[in-house]
Amino acid sequence: MRNPAPTIEEIAQAIQQQRPDAAERLARAYLAFHPDDETGLLLLGMSLQAQTRSDAAIEVFRELTRLLPDSALHWGNLGTLLRDAKRGDEAEAALRRALELDPRNAAAHYNLARQFEESGEAAPALDHYRQFLQYAGPDQSGYAPDVRTRIAALQGRMK
Repeated sequence: MRNPAPTIEEIAQAIQQQRPDAAERLARAYLAFHPDDETGLLLLGMSLQAQTRSDAAIEVFRELTRLLPDSALHWGNLGTLLRDAKRGDEAEAALRRALELDPRNAAAHYNLARQFEESGEAAPALDHYRQFLQYAGPDQSGYAPDVRTRIAALQGRMK
């Protein structure tokens, strides 16, 4: 008899097919059998984020940071969601925690730079944009032109 719980692969496939509502249903069904599963929670958070259900996604990533407090990935994802939700102080704290755990985390540097830029703090924004460029991998190279433009604009404002 087949296990009624969907598989991680089925959830990931729904996300890849841009069916976040289906991915959410599958993830919740999976988590009913595996409530603290990191990958299941991550996929649920991603599906909620794709549906622009920020508050629900934030709660999932808070749960992930509670379950796995040493995961820079989960702290970075939480910080990004908080930044997008205009919850600056919380975003900054989560992103700083991600960088404490992994100082070379390019995505956390980028999002912390954006947070500083949005709050009018040019010097720390420049620092974190530069660190993003230093640590960005090939999968993040598409952000480099935008980051260079932001660096130039911030330097122009500081003169």
